[in-house]
Amino acid sequence: GKEYRYSICLGPVFDPIHRQYVWHVHQTLDLEAMQSAAPLFIGTRNFSSFTTEEVEESTRTLFDLKIVFLPENRLEIRLYGDRFLYKMARRIVGTLVEIGKGKLAIDRVTSLFEKPDRSLAGMTAPAHGLFLHEVFYAESDSKIGSGRHECRGCPTQPEPIFESRAEYTAEILHNRLQSSFNLV
Repeated sequence: GKEYRYSICLGPVFDPIHRQYVWHVHQTLDLEAMQSAAPLFIGTRNFSSFTTEEVEESTRTLFDLKIVFLPENRLEIRLYGDRFLYKMARRIVGTLVEIGKGKLAIDRVTSLFEKPDRSLAGMTAPAHGLFLHEVFYAESDSKIGSGRHECRGCPTQPEPIFESRAEYTAEILHNRLQSSFNLV
């Protein structure tokens, strides 16, 4: 499986350090509506409404979708799935943001899976906020396709929310050093 993370900065101003790595959304978002819509994406579904390409098989499994609030008026949308269609993660994020803006009703998500129609899905979020965070490998072939999320190394506990930017930066640098030197 894979974990994609999409970063969004909320409000009228944002830290320019993040400008190349986040989508700056100026409008106020209804975060409760976005949280309510997020579970509707989870499961094995036909995600053809959330891609821009014609594919023979568009059924994918989204194991989890989390909206995590970060310091400095930012949020991160984390998508865990078995595999993703072209632009699928960005279209899901765009749909959630349009729900947050009040442009799409929450029940639209269910109808997109029942009767796929690309024109009814939300916009495609800009590419600069999306990152492939991690790739997970199945423990054994017998677990693949079992419908259970059992990937080695996949986080099962929520990640900590940091109290300060310095604490957050220190953690990121620590993790990068560990991966650079293969420290465990």
